[in-house]
Amino acid sequence: MDYKEEQAQELDILRSIYPDELDEISETKFNIHFALDTRPVKYIVLGVEYPEDYPETVPILSVETSDGTFLKERKGEEDGEDDEEVHFEDELNNDDMKKLLDELDENAQENVGMASVFTLASLLKEQAEELYNEKVKKKEQAHEKAILAEEEKEQEKFRGTPVTPESFAEWRRKFREEFKLDQANEQRDKTKLTGREIFERGLNKDEDEDDLKEAMDELNVNK
Repeated sequence: MDYKEEQAQELDILRSIYPDELDEISETKFNIHFALDTRPVKYIVLGVEYPEDYPETVPILSVETSDGTFLKERKGEEDGEDDEEVHFEDELNNDDMKKLLDELDENAQENVGMASVFTLASLLKEQAEELYNEKVKKKEQAHEKAILAEEEKEQEKFRGTPVTPESFAEWRRKFREEFKLDQANEQRDKTKLTGREIFERGLNKDEDEDDLKEAMDELNVNK
């Protein structure tokens, strides 16, 4: 196999596929710049260097983020031209770059003996977009979870302790003992009070269970 010829042929094919994206440093070293299909647009660069016996060995690869200057200049775009307002965004960090590079190296090993740069470049773009969009999705979910938690917290302010016959009777007993209402009640008019008056004043010592239920029902209705 003529390694130099194989490399030259592949590089020629890459020129036709990536007329704006390909940045040739030498006959054996080049970068391919990508604008990812993300919102907002993110940029990533695949660095490739041919070992002397490529494609019988894997190419030397690198992956890094970019500000997109190279592509914008090649395409005649102005800074900010591709910007759009989004609610959530994130960045691809060094750990992400390592993960992407590991996937490329693994795929390159599987393609030893064949020209593989186009395959690797396509894989990188796809994986980088998927990784970025997944990070943004997690950020959106975390934001939604925080909003729901805050709403729940606000709703708790308007929720009282549920009134049961037992809890009402216990509260009433303590209330009457504290204010000695049983003694006072002996001198008060025995006129039947409304449910709310019973609750607010707690004066009727001999009310039956129906009176207690009426008081609780009226309290729940008027909450």
